[in-house]
Amino acid sequence: MLSKWGRIVWLIIYLVLIGGAIFGCSQLEVAFSTQLFIGENSVVYDWYDLNEKYFTNGATPTKTYIENSSLDFSTEANQKKMIEFNTQL
Repeated sequence: MLSKWGRIVWLIIYLVLIGGAIFGCSQLEVAFSTQLFIGENSVVYDWYDLNEKYFTNGATPTKTYIENSSLDFSTEANQKKMIEFNTQL
């Protein structure tokens, strides 16, 4: 068994460690991001980067679905028309 002074020293060390652990736990921040689970070589990872780069200006994101086979927004000419229209707004 430890002497009386040995027990006091170990009790003080134990209380300091417990106090430090409690303080450390109070400083933890919980943060969760799905990007942490996606590989850097993935296309989805690139999408997250570009989305953060171009669309984090504070606006609310919206989704638009167009069901019209006669409209083709993938052509370069139509995309330039849309860009020109947006700049004139």
